This record gives sequence, C-alpha cells and structure tokens, in this order.
Amino acid sequence: MEYLEFRQQVDRQRAAFDRTFQALGNYYEFENLEPLGRPIYESVVGPLSAIIIADEQAPLNGWRFFGRRLWFHDPQDQAVIGSHERLRDAVVDVCNQIQGAGFGM
Repeated sequence: MEYLEFRQQVDRQRAAFDRTFQALGNYYEFENLEPLGRPIYESVVGPLSAIIIADEQAPLNGWRFFGRRLWFHDPQDQAVIGSHERLRDAVVDVCNQIQGAGFGM
C-alpha cells in the first residue's frame, strides 16, 4: 500500500485507526532524508490519525513507522528485546493487530 493511499484510508476510518494504534501506544517515527529533517520518535497524546493526515510530505526520500515502542529500561520490554523468539512474536502480534484492523498490507 502506498503511503498516500494509507493516508486516505486513515482519513476515511479515523476512529478505527485511532483505536488500533492507541492500543499499541500511539508510537510513530518520521524521518525525511531529502530535505534532511530532524527525525521524530514519539508517542502522541491524542489521535494519531490527525498527525498522519497532516503529514503532507510523502516519504519518498524517508520513512514512516507506526506501531509499538519497546523501551530498554522497561523490564518486560527488555525481556522481549533480549530474546529473538519473544521479539519475533511481539512483531508478529503487532502486525496481526494492524492487519486485523484493516490497516496492513
């Protein structure tokens, strides 16, 4: 799915998108390489859909990530980070939640 199509889908289904990503922690990362910009790594308070819809720059020379953040200082997350099997399972779980809500590829 192209990013612009993804933005349109988020715009059409804001409530479903926000529910899905609120459950994952509303984490997102934006990085633009051309023009070079400051990367953004944060969990938003409020609707993540509003940030995506306002993102006018398609990531043709950069990238966007929406999902769950793992914190190394959190003992539960640290256990996931330190285990290939648990990390794999966590990634699959997040992807399944996103796809199950209709926002995956």
